[in-house]
Amino acid sequence: MFLLPQPTSRIEKDRFIDIVKERLLKVYDEKIMAIGVYGSFALDEDGPYSDINFQVIGFDGQRIDDFQFIYPPFKVTIESLQKQQYITSAKEINSDWSLNVARFIHTMPIYDPIMFFSKMKSIPLQISSYEIKDVMKKCMIEELYVKMAKIRNLRLIQDETSLLLNAVEFCEQSAKLIGLANRYYFRSKTRMLEESLGIATKPHGYEQLVKLILQRDWDISEIVYEACEHLWTGINQWFNELGINYRSHSFPF
Repeated sequence: MFLLPQPTSRIEKDRFIDIVKERLLKVYDEKIMAIGVYGSFALDEDGPYSDINFQVIGFDGQRIDDFQFIYPPFKVTIESLQKQQYITSAKEINSDWSLNVARFIHTMPIYDPIMFFSKMKSIPLQISSYEIKDVMKKCMIEELYVKMAKIRNLRLIQDETSLLLNAVEFCEQSAKLIGLANRYYFRSKTRMLEESLGIATKPHGYEQLVKLILQRDWDISEIVYEACEHLWTGINQWFNELGINYRSHSFPF
């Protein structure tokens, strides 16, 4: 049996983080404005096999390389952005907004003399209702509509395994939209479905499908399919209530 990946304690990770920080500062010196750690370690939710994610902020005009490597027993990702690039990323809004925002809000500073990461925390939450509805419309056309069509096709050909897998993805896509609509961000994808049940505003049928998935109650795929149909109806009603029209009655060209 190949031994990697191996478990490490939080204390071991902490020590290694300090080693990497000192190495970065030695190599890149005055190019670096701030260094932080994001992901499960920053959220204090890391497990023995969790990797370590570094965010390096360079001064504008200073290039710092990205790295992804295995330094046994650690898996390390180092993402580097210049100051303005980071600010632009923090302002970005797309269908994954509710999953991406946590990394900006919960970055753990390990070198930050000007408290850059603290100043950035509020930026991702400064999104307008217009931006939210525009992204929801795009997500409906590009993701949810396509996924529901696929689920119906899979039912017709009686591919139960693929139908169930796509039902999970359909539910996850819906959860991201619910998070966005409520300006609610998830701490991790692992807990997204469970967390989403506590969000106030969501379409009818959503809770039923989530509970089926979380309980792994998949003995009869027809039950899951009907739950998808119920949610699909609920999503369309929800969009009408929000005033989001994703259907065109004339060609856009």
